[in-house]
Amino acid sequence: MFRAKRPIQELIERIEQDLDSCHVELESLKERLADTETYKQGKLAVEIQSRYRETQARIDELTGQWEENV
Repeated sequence: MFRAKRPIQELIERIEQDLDSCHVELESLKERLADTETYKQGKLAVEIQSRYRETQARIDELTGQWEENV
């Protein structure tokens, strides 16, 4: 029984590591979006906003995977 649970536990740990990384990135992006200097470079602001949405979507996806496997 332990062997059967091990792959699932490893998957959950990988998902949790990915979630942690995404949350760190999201916080960094929030800080950059809060900085008025970001908006002085319009293209940069658009890129950061896009990356923010992608990261949030990834968090949602990983959260769903985590919930399915816990």
